[in-house]
Amino acid sequence: MCVEWNITSVFAEYGLSAEYFDLEYAGELSGLVINSAPWYTVRPPAWVQKSQQIDALIRYLHIYIDSGLPPVIGLPGHAVVAFGYVCSDQRLVHRAGKIIPASDFVEGLTINDDNVSPYQKIFRQEREPECWPYGNCLESVDGFIAPLPEKVFLSVDQAERATEVIMARHIDEASLGDSQLVRRMFCTSSKNYKLFRGSEEGEVTRTVVGQPLPHFLWVTEFIPVTQWQNRDKGKVVCMEIVLDATAGMKDTNPFLWIRAPFGAKFNMQRMHGSGSVQSYGTALEPIRSFRGNHVPF
Repeated sequence: MCVEWNITSVFAEYGLSAEYFDLEYAGELSGLVINSAPWYTVRPPAWVQKSQQIDALIRYLHIYIDSGLPPVIGLPGHAVVAFGYVCSDQRLVHRAGKIIPASDFVEGLTINDDNVSPYQKIFRQEREPECWPYGNCLESVDGFIAPLPEKVFLSVDQAERATEVIMARHIDEASLGDSQLVRRMFCTSSKNYKLFRGSEEGEVTRTVVGQPLPHFLWVTEFIPVTQWQNRDKGKVVCMEIVLDATAGMKDTNPFLWIRAPFGAKFNMQRMHGSGSVQSYGTALEPIRSFRGNHVPF
């Protein structure tokens, strides 16, 4: 289950002003000129335990960075921009349950800070001498502001909850094998997605690539934890759930398709404006993990 964070859209039509950033982070952002909209301010509510706050914080930051959407992170008296992360092949957080977030493998973030040289690292916990010059770690973060493309209305926490609901409705966990699954979630454009998948074989892939899709997608991949080390090398994604990222916040059924070991389901009403959920019952092979947001493919 995801921890409830306070997420609010601010100045969604016009972006944020420099004055607003100054107010948010004690005048530390006056040098930034940012025109993207909408922006979301993310802070943990006071009643959530610190460990849960940090867990949710790292999870959401990882999702935005993996989406190519660099968040502005608020630290005591200062703000920095995160644009990358340090990922381990071994889990840093051990938890029970069938599904674990990919952020459990994140050691820290790569950031730019205008007060020091670029490409600094900020880790889960303080490190010496590697740690960021001010001695801050991710436990020091009190919130962040994340950009979304103009047509993306489904925020990360809503997409996360919708994916959980869709899994409960359509997926029998017994069909997914015995291994824990690493859940990797990101936002991308349908153009990037089609370009990445266009060279792959298979009837389901050809069906997806040939559909009229919304401009932006929330994609959730599921990779067996035993295959996590090979995520960039081969076909390791055993299941994929894709949502319409342009869906409204109150939309009750934003899913576009599900690809799983037992077959696939397509929401034709969502894609074409009419029709129902169609099933493809043939067993499916794993597919490659998406890499189209950051690197050539």
